Amino acid sequence: MNKRGRPRQFDEDAVNEAMQDLFLRQGFAATSLDDIAKVTSLNRPSLYRAFGNKEDMYLGCLRHRTEELAAELGGVFVEAESFEAALWGFYAGLIEYYYEAGDDRGLGCLVFSNAIADAPSNDQIRAYLGETLERVRRAITRCVQKHHPDCPDAQLNAATELALSVFLSLGTRTRSGQERASVECATRASVKAIAGLVG
Repeated sequence: MNKRGRPRQFDEDAVNEAMQDLFLRQGFAATSLDDIAKVTSLNRPSLYRAFGNKEDMYLGCLRHRTEELAAELGGVFVEAESFEAALWGFYAGLIEYYYEAGDDRGLGCLVFSNAIADAPSNDQIRAYLGETLERVRRAITRCVQKHHPDCPDAQLNAATELALSVFLSLGTRTRSGQERASVECATRASVKAIAGLVG
């Protein structure tokens, strides 16, 4: 939420990163404005002026993280030489992000590990999750069609939905404490099986 006035005396990207990390670790409901003020070193009035209320802050973090990942990983669907390579590149990038804290057991995904818990009680969060999930579904479908233009609809739909299911499982596997090597091994096997559906 950008408002006109004096130039800001803080690094907005750094504040966003601090809020994202806090929400990822604690979730939306368990995070207080005092928690946010503490990790960002901003007082409540400054937070409200810059980012709105807590829901605005959380949704802003979801959008910020989604766009970062889209910028980092979106190219794999365009540049990969095969559907299998594209799918593995996409998943491998997500796994890298999910474990980026440096621990062998990662924190998962802010959007699809964390926000899911609050979606049933918050219409805006639920709507955002639905939009983002559909965005991923369309990207996978286009990738199959690019590499397998003659793929029958039944196989196309099956491959897309299975790929989407693996995507959704990655954050849960990570957040539940599975070791990275185990997640990577299971994901590689899934990619081969899904790619086999479309030839």
